[in-house]
Amino acid sequence: MFSDKVRGAGMAGIEFSHTDSPAVQTDSTTFTFSSAALGAANAGRTIIVSVSATDVTSKTISSVTVGGVSATQRAFLSAALTNEHIVAIYTAEVPTGTTGDVVVTFSGATDGCGVALYRMVNHLSSVPDATDTASATDSTVELTMAPTVGGVTVAVGNGESLTTAISWSVLATTDVDEALGSDRWGAASEFPDDGGTNPVMTHGAALDCAAAIATWV
Repeated sequence: MFSDKVRGAGMAGIEFSHTDSPAVQTDSTTFTFSSAALGAANAGRTIIVSVSATDVTSKTISSVTVGGVSATQRAFLSAALTNEHIVAIYTAEVPTGTTGDVVVTFSGATDGCGVALYRMVNHLSSVPDATDTASATDSTVELTMAPTVGGVTVAVGNGESLTTAISWSVLATTDVDEALGSDRWGAASEFPDDGGTNPVMTHGAALDCAAAIATWV
């Protein structure tokens, strides 16, 4: 499932890989993913953290750390549907260590939490070129995005049905499609991005779902 690619023509050799995707299935306010894989150390390494959680009431994310380094929120949505669907994308500059504890703290207990981790180097900035979040009360949710050709795009989402698979249009690689608590979560990426617009996350059941996306060069 994990991949490691180096971008060739077009921009200055971005390296991008999906390194890990741990999840905790039980209720908690703080989730510690011990010794998560971060990939090869690099002075210019950014770790992207895609976060998914659900609960019955609205929650915010108080903090995310990677190997003790505070991460910056780049996209966030807590969608008030039948239940609360929480999705977020963070980045942290973590130059050392091939593994590290990833800690996600919410404003209150949630029904499990999953994180998809990505390593990125030789990019222009850890600040995304663009982000979007969206939610829906049926089986699909569309994200408004026109990524830069040759760049990096990651997305994360969740849906109300535990057993119904999550899939993505436009984005080439499904990195996660797993049960999470009483719901289901998914993550996807594309590198080098071919410039396809407006990815759609499909959750086969006609139930609530939410997603977030970010793109970098």
